[in-house]
Amino acid sequence: MKLFFRACTPTCRAAFLLAGILLTNFLPKARSQVLIDVETGAVFPGRTNQIQIPQTAPNTRFDAFGPGFESRPVLNFRARLGYTFHDRHTISVLYAPYTTTATYKGQETAPIIFNNLTFVPANGLKVGYRFNGYRFTYRYDFIRTEPFRLGAGLTLNIRDAYVEVEDATQKSRYSNVGPVPLLNLYARWQPTERFGTMLETDAFGSSRGRAVDVLAALTYRLADRLHLKAGYRLLDGKADSEKTYTLFQSNSAVVGIRYGL
Repeated sequence: MKLFFRACTPTCRAAFLLAGILLTNFLPKARSQVLIDVETGAVFPGRTNQIQIPQTAPNTRFDAFGPGFESRPVLNFRARLGYTFHDRHTISVLYAPYTTTATYKGQETAPIIFNNLTFVPANGLKVGYRFNGYRFTYRYDFIRTEPFRLGAGLTLNIRDAYVEVEDATQKSRYSNVGPVPLLNLYARWQPTERFGTMLETDAFGSSRGRAVDVLAALTYRLADRLHLKAGYRLLDGKADSEKTYTLFQSNSAVVGIRYGL
C-alpha cells in the first residue's frame, strides 16, 4: 500500500478519496458489497509503438519498439475500488498507470523529426511514453447465476498521456489529457469451488482510433469473495488525427488479488 500511495498522483488520490466517501455514506447498505482489486505484473513491449507528432511533414513516423530500439520490461500495477448494490449494479474507480522508455541502440544516422525538432539517433536518443488512466465505471450484471456472471456497462477514462523524445542536446514533450468513453464488459465463470476464469474489458473504436484493455485470467478462491488471479493483459491503442498519429501495443503477465464479485 505504501508503494501505491507513493506512486499515486494527486488526481489519483482525489479520485479514490471521492470513491471512499461514496462507498461509506451515499450508497444503499442493503444487499451491497465492496470491491477491491489490486494487480501487478511485468509489462513487455508489444509489436509496435509508432509515433508521428504532428502528423504533417517534415515530422518523422518512427517505431519506438522497432529495429534499433531497446525497451525493457517494466513492473506495473493498478488498483480498483468499487461498490456493488442490489447484486446487479457496480460502480468503480480505477487507477491504471503506464510508463515505458525506449533507447536507441542501432546504427541508423538519419535524423528523427518530432514535434518540429530534429533529433539525432547517434546522440543517445530516448523515447518516453506514458498513458495513465483514471477510469470511472458503471456496470450492470445481466446474468447472476452461481457459476456464471455476465455484465456490461460504460467507462469514462480520463487520459493523462505524453510522448517525450530527447537526445544529448534537446528534449521535447507532447502531452495529451482528456476524456475517452469506453464500453465495459465483465464475465466470470466458476466451474469448481476453488478454480475459475474471468474476462474484463474496456474498449472502444472509431475511424479516429481505438483503445483496448483486455484481461483474461484464471482465479483461485481463497475464501468467500476473495480470489487470487493470474493471467494476461493486452493494451492496444491508436490515435489518428491531424495533430498526432500513435499506434501502440503492450503485453503483460499479471497477478493480483480481488475481493468482491
